Amino acid sequence: WVVLGAIAEFRAVYPRVEVTLRELHVHEQLTALRTRQAHLGFVLGSELAAHDELTSLSLMQSEIMVLVGANHRLARRESVRIADLADETWVIMEPQEAPGFRDFVTQVCRLSGFTPNFGKTTHTTEGLLARVATGYGVCLIPEFLATGEHPLVHYLRSDCLPIELRAVWHRREESKLLQQYLEILRRHIGRKRQPAQNLSGSAQSQSSSELLVDPESPRLAVTAQ
Repeated sequence: WVVLGAIAEFRAVYPRVEVTLRELHVHEQLTALRTRQAHLGFVLGSELAAHDELTSLSLMQSEIMVLVGANHRLARRESVRIADLADETWVIMEPQEAPGFRDFVTQVCRLSGFTPNFGKTTHTTEGLLARVATGYGVCLIPEFLATGEHPLVHYLRSDCLPIELRAVWHRREESKLLQQYLEILRRHIGRKRQPAQNLSGSAQSQSSSELLVDPESPRLAVTAQ
Protein backbone atom coordinates (compact mmCIF):
# COMPACT_ATOMS: atom_id res chain seq x y z
CA TRP A 1 0.00 0.00 0.00
CA VAL A 2 2.96 2.35 0.58
CA VAL A 3 4.05 1.93 -3.05
CA LEU A 4 0.52 2.26 -4.46
CA GLY A 5 -0.20 5.28 -2.30
CA ALA A 6 2.96 6.96 -3.53
CA ILE A 7 2.01 6.22 -7.15
CA ALA A 8 -1.45 7.69 -6.59
CA GLU A 9 0.04 10.89 -5.15
CA PHE A 10 2.62 11.03 -7.95
CA ARG A 11 -0.16 10.86 -10.55
CA ALA A 12 -2.10 13.58 -8.75
CA VAL A 13 0.94 15.88 -8.68
CA TYR A 14 2.05 15.00 -12.23
CA PRO A 15 -1.20 14.24 -14.11
CA ARG A 16 0.49 14.32 -17.53
CA VAL A 17 2.78 11.41 -16.58
CA GLU A 18 1.44 8.06 -17.77
CA VAL A 19 1.79 5.22 -15.22
CA THR A 20 1.54 1.67 -16.57
CA LEU A 21 1.50 -1.50 -14.40
CA ARG A 22 3.03 -4.80 -15.49
CA GLU A 23 4.56 -7.92 -13.96
CA LEU A 24 8.07 -9.41 -14.32
CA HIS A 25 10.04 -12.15 -12.63
CA VAL A 26 12.64 -10.98 -10.12
CA HIS A 27 15.65 -11.86 -12.29
CA GLU A 28 14.09 -10.02 -15.25
CA GLN A 29 13.58 -6.93 -13.11
CA LEU A 30 17.12 -6.93 -11.74
CA THR A 31 18.52 -7.39 -15.25
CA ALA A 32 16.47 -4.43 -16.47
CA LEU A 33 17.72 -2.29 -13.58
CA ARG A 34 21.37 -3.23 -14.09
CA THR A 35 21.21 -2.63 -17.83
CA ARG A 36 19.46 0.74 -17.30
CA GLN A 37 16.30 -0.42 -19.07
CA ALA A 38 14.35 0.18 -15.86
CA HIS A 39 14.62 2.99 -13.37
CA LEU A 40 13.10 1.62 -10.15
CA GLY A 41 12.16 -1.78 -8.78
CA PHE A 42 10.61 -3.20 -5.63
CA VAL A 43 12.29 -6.48 -4.63
CA LEU A 44 13.15 -8.53 -1.59
CA GLY A 45 16.39 -7.44 0.04
CA SER A 46 17.68 -11.01 -0.14
CA GLU A 47 17.72 -10.72 -3.94
CA LEU A 48 20.33 -7.97 -3.89
CA ALA A 49 24.02 -8.81 -4.25
CA ALA A 50 26.73 -7.21 -2.13
CA HIS A 51 28.72 -4.40 -3.79
CA ASP A 52 26.11 -4.22 -6.54
CA GLU A 53 25.69 -1.28 -8.92
CA LEU A 54 22.21 -0.93 -7.46
CA THR A 55 21.23 1.12 -4.44
CA SER A 56 18.08 0.72 -2.38
CA LEU A 57 15.65 2.07 0.19
CA SER A 58 13.96 -0.08 2.83
CA LEU A 59 10.15 -0.05 2.52
CA MET A 60 9.06 -2.54 5.16
CA GLN A 61 9.89 -5.73 7.00
CA SER A 62 7.37 -8.51 7.43
CA GLU A 63 7.17 -11.75 9.37
CA ILE A 64 6.21 -14.87 7.40
CA MET A 65 3.02 -16.55 8.62
CA VAL A 66 1.76 -20.07 7.95
CA LEU A 67 -1.89 -20.26 6.89
CA VAL A 68 -3.80 -23.41 7.87
CA GLY A 69 -7.46 -24.41 7.76
CA ALA A 70 -9.62 -24.04 10.88
CA ASN A 71 -9.83 -27.85 11.17
CA HIS A 72 -6.11 -28.43 10.66
CA ARG A 73 -4.27 -30.37 13.36
CA LEU A 74 -2.21 -27.25 14.18
CA ALA A 75 -5.02 -24.69 14.03
CA ARG A 76 -5.16 -24.22 17.81
CA ARG A 77 -1.49 -23.32 18.03
CA GLU A 78 -0.07 -19.79 17.85
CA SER A 79 3.19 -20.71 16.14
CA VAL A 80 4.83 -23.56 14.23
CA ARG A 81 8.24 -24.62 12.98
CA ILE A 82 8.48 -25.05 9.23
CA ALA A 83 10.18 -28.41 9.87
CA ASP A 84 6.92 -29.61 11.48
CA LEU A 85 5.17 -29.14 8.12
CA ALA A 86 7.32 -31.55 6.12
CA ASP A 87 4.40 -33.91 5.46
CA GLU A 88 1.98 -31.17 4.40
CA THR A 89 0.80 -30.28 0.91
CA TRP A 90 1.72 -26.71 0.00
CA VAL A 91 -0.76 -24.49 -1.81
CA ILE A 92 0.68 -21.75 -4.04
CA MET A 93 -0.50 -19.40 -6.78
CA GLU A 94 0.16 -19.82 -10.48
CA PRO A 95 3.67 -18.64 -11.49
CA GLN A 96 2.22 -15.94 -13.74
CA GLU A 97 0.18 -14.60 -10.83
CA ALA A 98 2.99 -14.72 -8.23
CA PRO A 99 6.40 -15.00 -9.95
CA GLY A 100 9.06 -16.41 -7.63
CA PHE A 101 6.59 -17.60 -4.98
CA ARG A 102 7.21 -21.30 -5.65
CA ASP A 103 10.98 -20.77 -5.46
CA PHE A 104 10.60 -18.88 -2.18
CA VAL A 105 8.53 -21.65 -0.57
CA THR A 106 10.98 -24.27 -1.85
CA GLN A 107 13.93 -22.38 -0.36
CA VAL A 108 12.19 -21.95 3.02
CA CYS A 109 11.34 -25.64 3.20
CA ARG A 110 14.78 -26.83 2.14
CA LEU A 111 16.36 -24.67 4.84
CA SER A 112 14.18 -26.67 7.27
CA GLY A 113 15.39 -29.99 5.86
CA PHE A 114 12.78 -31.10 3.34
CA THR A 115 11.48 -30.57 -0.19
CA PRO A 116 7.88 -29.32 -0.29
CA ASN A 117 5.06 -31.31 -1.89
CA PHE A 118 3.02 -28.85 -3.95
CA GLY A 119 -0.68 -29.25 -4.61
CA LYS A 120 -2.81 -27.62 -7.27
CA THR A 121 -2.13 -23.96 -7.90
CA THR A 122 -4.65 -21.12 -7.77
CA HIS A 123 -5.02 -17.93 -9.80
CA THR A 124 -6.10 -15.57 -7.00
CA THR A 125 -5.47 -14.95 -3.31
CA GLU A 126 -9.14 -15.75 -2.74
CA GLY A 127 -8.55 -19.14 -4.36
CA LEU A 128 -5.52 -19.65 -2.15
CA LEU A 129 -7.57 -18.98 0.98
CA ALA A 130 -10.36 -21.23 -0.28
CA ARG A 131 -8.04 -24.20 -0.87
CA VAL A 132 -6.45 -23.82 2.57
CA ALA A 133 -9.84 -23.36 4.24
CA THR A 134 -11.20 -26.56 2.64
CA GLY A 135 -8.23 -28.64 3.72
CA TYR A 136 -6.22 -28.96 0.49
CA GLY A 137 -2.99 -27.79 2.12
CA VAL A 138 -1.12 -25.01 3.90
CA CYS A 139 0.65 -21.93 2.59
CA LEU A 140 3.06 -19.16 3.54
CA ILE A 141 1.90 -15.56 3.60
CA PRO A 142 3.59 -12.29 4.65
CA GLU A 143 2.14 -10.83 7.82
CA PHE A 144 1.14 -7.59 6.08
CA LEU A 145 -1.21 -9.65 3.88
CA ALA A 146 -2.66 -11.57 6.84
CA THR A 147 -5.35 -8.98 7.47
CA GLY A 148 -8.23 -9.79 9.80
CA GLU A 149 -9.50 -13.05 11.21
CA HIS A 150 -11.42 -15.55 9.11
CA PRO A 151 -13.53 -18.33 10.65
CA LEU A 152 -12.23 -20.97 8.20
CA VAL A 153 -8.47 -20.27 8.41
CA HIS A 154 -5.87 -19.59 11.07
CA TYR A 155 -2.57 -17.71 10.87
CA LEU A 156 0.42 -19.19 12.72
CA ARG A 157 3.70 -17.45 13.43
CA SER A 158 6.69 -19.33 12.03
CA ASP A 159 10.44 -19.62 12.46
CA CYS A 160 11.04 -18.17 8.98
CA LEU A 161 13.36 -15.20 8.81
CA PRO A 162 11.49 -11.93 8.19
CA ILE A 163 11.49 -10.61 4.64
CA GLU A 164 12.35 -7.04 3.73
CA LEU A 165 10.94 -5.23 0.72
CA ARG A 166 13.22 -2.59 -0.80
CA ALA A 167 12.93 0.01 -3.52
CA VAL A 168 15.91 -0.45 -5.85
CA TRP A 169 17.47 1.67 -8.57
CA HIS A 170 20.78 2.02 -10.41
CA ARG A 171 23.17 4.19 -8.41
CA ARG A 172 24.02 6.23 -11.53
CA GLU A 173 20.38 6.84 -12.44
CA GLU A 174 19.70 10.58 -12.95
CA SER A 175 16.05 10.62 -14.07
CA LYS A 176 14.23 13.65 -12.63
CA LEU A 177 10.93 11.78 -12.71
CA LEU A 178 12.48 9.00 -10.65
CA GLN A 179 13.81 11.43 -8.05
CA GLN A 180 10.41 13.10 -7.79
CA TYR A 181 8.73 9.74 -7.25
CA LEU A 182 11.32 8.72 -4.63
CA GLU A 183 10.66 11.90 -2.65
CA ILE A 184 6.96 11.07 -2.54
CA LEU A 185 7.73 7.44 -1.65
CA ARG A 186 9.96 8.51 1.25
CA ARG A 187 7.14 10.62 2.68
CA HIS A 188 4.76 7.66 2.54
CA ILE A 189 7.34 5.41 4.21
CA GLY A 190 7.79 8.03 6.93
CA ARG A 191 4.09 7.88 7.80
CA LYS A 192 4.43 4.17 8.53
CA ARG A 193 7.57 4.38 10.65
CA GLN A 194 8.62 5.81 14.00
CA PRO A 195 9.80 9.44 13.74
CA ALA A 196 13.27 8.50 15.01
CA GLN A 197 13.97 6.11 12.15
CA ASN A 198 16.40 7.10 9.41
CA LEU A 199 14.47 7.71 6.20
CA SER A 200 17.48 8.22 3.92
CA GLY A 201 17.58 6.48 0.55
CA SER A 202 20.88 4.69 1.11
CA ALA A 203 21.09 0.89 1.15
CA GLN A 204 20.65 -0.44 4.68
CA SER A 205 20.36 -4.30 4.53
CA GLN A 206 18.17 -7.00 3.25
CA SER A 207 7.67 -11.23 -5.42
CA SER A 208 8.57 -7.53 -6.74
CA SER A 209 7.73 -4.46 -8.56
CA GLU A 210 9.58 -2.24 -10.90
CA LEU A 211 9.16 1.36 -11.98
CA LEU A 212 10.18 2.03 -15.59
CA VAL A 213 10.67 5.63 -16.62
CA ASP A 214 10.75 6.57 -20.29
CA PRO A 215 13.32 9.40 -20.54
CA GLU A 216 11.87 10.53 -23.87
CA SER A 217 8.33 11.16 -22.60
CA PRO A 218 6.48 11.65 -19.30
CA ARG A 219 5.72 7.99 -18.74
CA LEU A 220 6.12 5.61 -15.78
CA ALA A 221 5.52 1.86 -16.06
CA VAL A 222 5.26 -0.15 -12.85
CA THR A 223 5.67 -3.93 -12.79
CA ALA A 224 4.94 -6.29 -9.90
CA GLN A 225 6.36 -9.68 -9.04
